[in-house]
Amino acid sequence: VAVGVGVGVAMSLVVFVRRINRSLVRAQFTGMARPSRRIHPGAIEARLLGLRSRVALLELEGAIFFGSAAHLPERAEALAPPLRFVILDLRRVSTVDESGAMLLHEVAQRLARHGQELLLAGVASGGAVARSLKAFAPWAAGSAPRTFFDADQAMEAAETALLAEAARDDAALAALLATEAELPLEACSLVRGLTARELRHVAAAMHRRELRSGDVLFRQ
Repeated sequence: VAVGVGVGVAMSLVVFVRRINRSLVRAQFTGMARPSRRIHPGAIEARLLGLRSRVALLELEGAIFFGSAAHLPERAEALAPPLRFVILDLRRVSTVDESGAMLLHEVAQRLARHGQELLLAGVASGGAVARSLKAFAPWAAGSAPRTFFDADQAMEAAETALLAEAARDDAALAALLATEAELPLEACSLVRGLTARELRHVAAAMHRRELRSGDVLFRQ
């Protein structure tokens, strides 16, 4: 029995060490490499090209706890200004314990000191990660990082904020944003290259559907 217990303890230690040594950060991208799927009018899209480099997206994988995430605050803080937003994609995160929640809080605090903002993506309402963040809630009331269902929504929020900030000192951009209207069908990339006759056939077959924020368009 003693031998069996010893073997079990040894195996547990091996598993623990492997979890600690495995990198929590699966991949890292800029907003240039992973822009949101939102389609903007050409003039606004042209302005975004120079702003997306101010967003960093880090995909995390595994469990977030003191052993796996100890270096995460330093890594995030190394993403110095002019970077404005750091998105942590938690879609592949299995669990977040209390120590992991505290480390995410530290990441948010360090970024805030440099005028940067932490956005948490992959936080499905009612999911395990969302429940853990709510249960441990290390941040003060009203100071919790914004959370999003997926990285695309977080990236769109960052892009929208960057455009709004740039518009404060750019009257031309402010005017563009103020008059941004519904994108006409012929401006959509999906119908690029179609003739006018083909475009009319497509338009005739389409039905307008308006969705509220949070409504599901389709499921994979």
